[in-house]
Amino acid sequence: MPRFDLVASRVPNGQLMLLTSDVALSLRFGRPEEWPGLVATKLFDGEWFPVCSQAFLVRHPALTSENPNAFLDVPLLHLASRPDQVDSWESWIGIERKLDGPRFTNYLSIMHETIAGRGAALAWAGYVEEHLRLGRVVRLTSKSRRHQNSFYVVTRKKTSVAIRAVVKALVDSVEHHTLQT
Repeated sequence: MPRFDLVASRVPNGQLMLLTSDVALSLRFGRPEEWPGLVATKLFDGEWFPVCSQAFLVRHPALTSENPNAFLDVPLLHLASRPDQVDSWESWIGIERKLDGPRFTNYLSIMHETIAGRGAALAWAGYVEEHLRLGRVVRLTSKSRRHQNSFYVVTRKKTSVAIRAVVKALVDSVEHHTLQT
């Protein structure tokens, strides 16, 4: 969604509709071989790092210490994943027991709660830039973790000119952002 205006401005005749089912284009996390018969165009790597709101950081200043154990003493917002996955707090901190805190299946929901100051979250690098730039969240560590998978735009092999324009606009928006940072 942070790139919606940019993408819409580059699509011929502004013909862009966002649907959540039966779509001609999807954003997926994985590897192209997982989607046989489809075309996968890479957007960005699977990279995670912890973030929180500025107000949350004021209440929990130890989070700037770069010490993973500092996260054990604060409310954590979890993306629903297995504890051994790179995008889990358990993996980030390096513990085996399941940590408490609300779990979300939707990344937008977890970011909403993070911005509202209700906890720290592990953010996806390609999706959090606008929130960082606008000061809605702050990055808590200089290090990040990379997953073997990446984020892709996935389409059918035969697509319309409009769908190809959306894919190009999304890829260009990532490249544009990379050039600015």
